[in-house]
Amino acid sequence: MSEIISHRLILDTSHSALTNMAIDEVLMRDQKECAWPLTLRIYFWDSPALSVGYFQNIQTIAQMFQCVQKKTNIVRRITGGGTVLHGKDITFSFCAHVKDFPFLENIKDSYFKV
Repeated sequence: MSEIISHRLILDTSHSALTNMAIDEVLMRDQKECAWPLTLRIYFWDSPALSVGYFQNIQTIAQMFQCVQKKTNIVRRITGGGTVLHGKDITFSFCAHVKDFPFLENIKDSYFKV
């Protein structure tokens, strides 16, 4: 008899900006395809990076942060939101179905509740 896992917690190490965003994308797609109720991933960055929301213009952000850009990677998140400067912070991604977690409909409120 196989065991059904209802959630998963991933305590990850530090990765590059590109790797972190790739992992988050895989987790989101996996969550949709496998119908995981939720996945919480906690992770770190191995060097400074700007993560840019899905609907933001990367070129505009790069120009705004010229002094940071020379030493900082810029990467696009698969979700919306604004630009976030990462470095020595602890970051989390939370993948879940809105139908199971209605508080996720409002992104700003979801940060406070998570």
